[in-house]
Amino acid sequence: MKRIVFLYMIILCFGLHNAEANVTFSGGGTYDIDYLIDDTVEVWDATLNILPGAVVTGIFYMCYSAQVNMYGGHLEDRFWAISNSQANIYGGFIGLGKGLQLYACFISNSVFNIYGKNFNYPYGPIPETVDCTEGTLTGTLHMGEDISWTFKYPNSADIILHEMEVIPVPGSCIMAGLGIGLVSWLRRCRTL
Repeated sequence: MKRIVFLYMIILCFGLHNAEANVTFSGGGTYDIDYLIDDTVEVWDATLNILPGAVVTGIFYMCYSAQVNMYGGHLEDRFWAISNSQANIYGGFIGLGKGLQLYACFISNSVFNIYGKNFNYPYGPIPETVDCTEGTLTGTLHMGEDISWTFKYPNSADIILHEMEVIPVPGSCIMAGLGIGLVSWLRRCRTL
């Protein structure tokens, strides 16, 4: 029993993320996040890289020439892009669950670039939604995540789809190698 309690204590001590609240990245420069931000994030005239391990529980804003590069992580609420901002999405999840909803509001010439394959829209700009009605984007992001995002945006902004090869999930490479090894071994056993 003591070993189990000790094991849980180790998991709790080393398994928790750093948490911050109400974070603003501004004033130029480049920032990386790979930790929990348990509140709203604002990016003002700066570059932010969202890396695997990042979790933002509040609304995500990018304003005034901000650039956001998302390589992983999880944005759990709405995504707002205002005034000439640009988002480049290569991986990660936006919305509740596994990327179920992308409530992105794009205003004043903001651009949302999404990189991956097998989208339900042709590559290039997605036609804007009329009167901010909703559309749904499905496909696979460059980093391997499947998405099904509900989106809406006016004609003053753009969502642009770019074809980019999907990086296989590391576990799938291992499983493929094991499968090939097993088939080779079985064939060898038959010939003996």
